[in-house]
Amino acid sequence: MENKEDQKAILLDALEHVQETEKLAAQIVEKSTSFDELTYIGQRFNGLIGSFGFYKDITEFGQILKLAEMIDTIATHYKNNEENYLWQNHLDFVIASVTLSIKILKASIERLELETKVNEDFQSIESSFQDLWEIEEKTNLNQGDIDKMVD
Repeated sequence: MENKEDQKAILLDALEHVQETEKLAAQIVEKSTSFDELTYIGQRFNGLIGSFGFYKDITEFGQILKLAEMIDTIATHYKNNEENYLWQNHLDFVIASVTLSIKILKASIERLELETKVNEDFQSIESSFQDLWEIEEKTNLNQGDIDKMVD
């Protein structure tokens, strides 16, 4: 995906979905039989699988994709089995994964914003250099040109 604005839009949308699940994850901690909340978290992360699956070669997208797949697997396990209790290590894993997902998404958004700002600043500086008077751009010499000068 070449367009930074498209990347940012996908990341912002994903962040919104994941932040919703953070609140639910906190509710699950309070009661260890919150199957509906866990199913909803799984569904939200399942939606991210589709969004990020096409761009898994972008590091952050690949990381979110893997976290989403793992969370979805845990949620599906509880949805498809007749468990009446959520195991603490499963809950801890889901909560840690949700938290990490938020960190990755926020860092990715900030990086894209910084890249955009830096690129804009660079283009501005480059443009202003061309407007300077009486400054002649230097010519870069290759090794062959230097050899001719030395001979």
